[in-house]
Amino acid sequence: MLKRDIELDKQVGMVCGQKHTCGNKIKYEYENNAKAAAIRLTKQYNAEMGVYYCVFCKGFHIGNKKTEAEKLLIYQERGEILRRKLRR
Repeated sequence: MLKRDIELDKQVGMVCGQKHTCGNKIKYEYENNAKAAAIRLTKQYNAEMGVYYCVFCKGFHIGNKKTEAEKLLIYQERGEILRRKLRR
């Protein structure tokens, strides 16, 4: 995983929060193990799964695969919601 991708995952994780990003998900210490599991789950559930870095547990998790554009949109939308809550 590129450093840029990890940084984006960290930013998205922070605006989505620990419960959503890390919660009760399986933590993979190594990216390669998470990728192998994502491939198995993709085949098992016929839904494309991806790996992302977790800023909270410093490991890797599996979730629905998202493009960089989708991650940026989540960051922008969640960030705006968070900013509105902080203004109150």
